[in-house]
Amino acid sequence: MSGRVDAEGGTHGRPDEAMPEFVMPAEVPPPVVEPAAGATEGPDRDPDALAPSTARGITDLHPGEAPPPVRRRLAWRQLIAAGAIGVVVGAAIPGVIQAVERGAAAADRAGLESLALEYVTAIAEQRADDATRLVPPRVPGDAPLLVDVALQSAIPISDPAVGVVQIDGDSGRVDVRFRSGRGEQTRTLEADRADGAWSIRTTLAERVMLYDPGLGMPTTIGGVALEPMQPVLLYPGIYTTDERDDGWVRAAATQVLVDGDPVTTSDLMVSTEVLPALAEAAGREGMRRAEACAADPECELPTGATFEAAVDPYLSGAYGPEGIELGVQLEVRLPGEEGSDIVDVPVRVQRSADGSHAFECLAPNAYMSPAPRFDWGPCG
Repeated sequence: MSGRVDAEGGTHGRPDEAMPEFVMPAEVPPPVVEPAAGATEGPDRDPDALAPSTARGITDLHPGEAPPPVRRRLAWRQLIAAGAIGVVVGAAIPGVIQAVERGAAAADRAGLESLALEYVTAIAEQRADDATRLVPPRVPGDAPLLVDVALQSAIPISDPAVGVVQIDGDSGRVDVRFRSGRGEQTRTLEADRADGAWSIRTTLAERVMLYDPGLGMPTTIGGVALEPMQPVLLYPGIYTTDERDDGWVRAAATQVLVDGDPVTTSDLMVSTEVLPALAEAAGREGMRRAEACAADPECELPTGATFEAAVDPYLSGAYGPEGIELGVQLEVRLPGEEGSDIVDVPVRVQRSADGSHAFECLAPNAYMSPAPRFDWGPCG
């Protein structure tokens, strides 16, 4: 049966007429949404970074609703990388500090080592003036011999080297080594630092005492005179005093070894001798004076005594370019008696302008008399 269907659902017309087919409308695809600026693709994409039209269900059907603020999140890989970098940097800071401290300590040691080596090398190379400039002596004693000419006359030390270095703040200690006449020596030098520079306060100059009564000619080393009985300073080395001969007296060459220990004092014993010609002449004059005394009833020597030289004439008093005083010691023997006594006759020699000698004598044992008289007169 055909017919039509009205709005109320009834049918009208032909009952045998076929019902028309219902066709579904075509599906409309959703609008394409462009990603927001800065949004990333893939699994790390932040859902909050979507375009405002699709975030939180906002569609074109709600155009009046404002989009929420966009919050950006760091990707988990970035967070892990930043944490790893922080760990590495934190662990490296102590190492950097230690490296800086080690570098500063090494520079301190190098500075003190360099100064100590320069000092002991200057002495080994016989540069006394440089050594004194580097480390001025701060010990008692005269320093006329801390000069190049004196040090260059010595047998120098050798093999200068630096050993252990200790630093405590602005104070330091350094060992120096060298070889001298007594073998290898080690000396510890104290040092201070001021304004970033090291200075050594321990000198290697050693005190030397000249045991010479000063009756002979001046004792010299390298032409530089030493004061008798006064400590003088010398750098390490083996020194030999100058041998001198002025026609009356000879000063023998004498060695002294200086090891650079300022606590010790080296002794220097210089021997002088009267030259044979003068000694023989002075001995004869002394004998004449003793014989004249023995023949004089008012003289203290016994009558009939004989005399014989006991020792060679020696320097006993003043010495200068115009005169010299000698002692003549004689053995006194009496006939028929055993043993002998010793008598000392002072003899003074005057040098004339023409080079001749004039002799004067004192009474025998004049210096040992309770009431000494110094009446110089003819010896015979």
